[in-house]
Amino acid sequence: MTLRYIAEGRLVGGRCTRCGGAFFPYSPICIHCGGEARPEDVPRSGVVLSYSVVHVSNGRFKTPYTVAIAKFGDFQLPGYVKEGPVDIGDEVVWEVGELEGDRWYYFRRLR
Repeated sequence: MTLRYIAEGRLVGGRCTRCGGAFFPYSPICIHCGGEARPEDVPRSGVVLSYSVVHVSNGRFKTPYTVAIAKFGDFQLPGYVKEGPVDIGDEVVWEVGELEGDRWYYFRRLR
């Protein structure tokens, strides 16, 4: 399902109807309590919680590159940072576009 949403230019997480937990990517079953979950669009802007600069790669990405975990509303997502660097607390937006030859999502720091 995630690929379908990305093809539509959307990031979609899940929101549990039982416990209210939010998670990404979407699954019809809550990862927190096993209850029923509904799809919910991930807000476009967020804040960096943690990041890492990668110097040794599996060959897919040219090093060094930055990955981050960012909080978008109630959702926490990992992502590649396009045109990094970032710092903890920086505001970022997610975008869907070309990433190393594939259509995927990435983060871009707001300046």
